[in-house]
Amino acid sequence: MYKRVVLLFSFLSAWAYGLDVAESSGRWSGKNIEQPVKMDSFQIRFVQPRTEEKKKFADFRYVFQKAVDLSDFTTISFEAKSTIPVKLQVALHSKDGGVILPKSQWSVAKTGTSWKKFEFRREDSAERKNFDSSKVSFIRIGVALWCYDTVKNDCELEIRNLRISTPADEFLIPKPTAQTVIDGVFRKDWGYENNLYFWTPPVMTTLSAPQNLVKGKVKAKKDFSGRFSFMYDENNLYFLGLVADSSPCSGTNPTEPWCNDSIELFLAPKLRISDLKSRKSLKKNGGIQIIFDCSNGGKPVVLRDSGVCDDSGIRYALKKTSVDADGKPVPGYVLEAAVPRALFQSWKPKRGEFIAYCINLNNEDGTSLRSSPSADQPHASVAD
Repeated sequence: MYKRVVLLFSFLSAWAYGLDVAESSGRWSGKNIEQPVKMDSFQIRFVQPRTEEKKKFADFRYVFQKAVDLSDFTTISFEAKSTIPVKLQVALHSKDGGVILPKSQWSVAKTGTSWKKFEFRREDSAERKNFDSSKVSFIRIGVALWCYDTVKNDCELEIRNLRISTPADEFLIPKPTAQTVIDGVFRKDWGYENNLYFWTPPVMTTLSAPQNLVKGKVKAKKDFSGRFSFMYDENNLYFLGLVADSSPCSGTNPTEPWCNDSIELFLAPKLRISDLKSRKSLKKNGGIQIIFDCSNGGKPVVLRDSGVCDDSGIRYALKKTSVDADGKPVPGYVLEAAVPRALFQSWKPKRGEFIAYCINLNNEDGTSLRSSPSADQPHASVAD
């Protein structure tokens, strides 16, 4: 599925790599729950019967079959309802016993008899016991039974649409504070200053194996991986790629640039979120595919519904240089591009609008990474 980004400006998540718990491999288990957790169409439900003595707390958890890498997670969200209002808590536990949970411990709002969305942000949480977000073993949801008298009442709680989101899932595309220079150098013309003049670096979408691998062999981040970002102003959508590659800018196939070291960018404006679940055509609905041939200086090939666009007006720059991979400088390259808004026919974006994207990172040896691995034909449609 493509993901979406929001114009501050929004981007629709890339066509979404976060983690829908319902689609992952694992199992539910309960603690202090006298009736086992039930799962029905990815909706969980448990009943806390009346107790002889007051109880203050219950929890249940989803245990992953294998530890998952959630290094980039930003939020955990779900919808909940219950017969009696209760507060909720959510925590991630890593394999070595570490945990991250909200600083305030419990949700501000209580559940009600109608579905209500709960969202817990990483920036409002605290890590304990050397939490390792790259090796998360289970997610735990706590229930504040102290919100009511468990001796006098029972309580039924239902939860659905449990999702752990990453920056690639949905993020705001900022307007640059200063002019963005297209020169193949990553510096402070990417990101923006707030009202207090503090510089905020750009949010990055990371592609690496095995989670983004769609073709070829698994490689270490230092040998083949990429980080990507966007910015936007009245005239252009800016695209940045920081690619680690042990043999950067390789390839000898000018007629099929996707077979060389290359970056493919698929963009679909004017989409609704519901369109991401359809088989809506990319190019017949104003979308474009851009192939930056990194073996040829990053030269872009633009494909739209009418065919190849010979005069796209895209400004670009590619520079072989060392890039960061797991905190160490490694061989690679930087690509910067300014994509004219005029390439998107009859699109006049407004603040808060969505645009969908998908990124393919190709290596000359046939290995490919994709921001949304489930999108098997991103050139054709904006659906799985």
